[in-house]
Amino acid sequence: MRGSSTYGPLLLKTVDLGGTLGIMSIIKSSSSATSIFPARFFLLIVIGLALGGCTTATEKLEKKLKVGEPVVEVYNAKYEEVETALKQAMLRYPQRVDNTEAGIFETDFVKGEARFKAPHKLNEEFSSGYRYRILVRLVRGNKEGRGAVKVVVLKQIELARDFFATTEPMPSDGLEERVILYRIGRELRITRALQKANQKASQKPAEG
Repeated sequence: MRGSSTYGPLLLKTVDLGGTLGIMSIIKSSSSATSIFPARFFLLIVIGLALGGCTTATEKLEKKLKVGEPVVEVYNAKYEEVETALKQAMLRYPQRVDNTEAGIFETDFVKGEARFKAPHKLNEEFSSGYRYRILVRLVRGNKEGRGAVKVVVLKQIELARDFFATTEPMPSDGLEERVILYRIGRELRITRALQKANQKASQKPAEG
């Protein structure tokens, strides 16, 4: 199994360059405006709008994720392929349950530096009593007349305020679950690309 720290594709589609370039062209073409307001003023406007675009896109993603609920994705692939992709995606997690027949996969508690941090919250500090487990269920089914597998990912978070306190459940924002599902999809795409490449290589006539 291979680990990965590539979270970017989930959150990087945030800056509308077209809008920014459009503003720049308006500023450039408006000589009367630049004569009244200093160029620095317009530069601040452009930077502010670009940063505002990032914030808006991130907020839209977070609004799509229902806090505290499982995150689900359906893949048009064989069960064995999805299972293999899941294990690749979950490499860095401490394993607790791996029941292939039942489609049940669970991690042990994730603690310390292994705890997930969102790309836009890399400076976030966790309490020492903050820990969680990842629970995954694979369900066989059909989609559009073809075999498919539904993957359900749930993040169970616990927080202990101090050594003597009882742990309290906390809701997840769904971001780490989305990262896991993205990794599964990526592993499936890589596997299919390798299969196609091998098929093409085997179909080439032998030289001689």
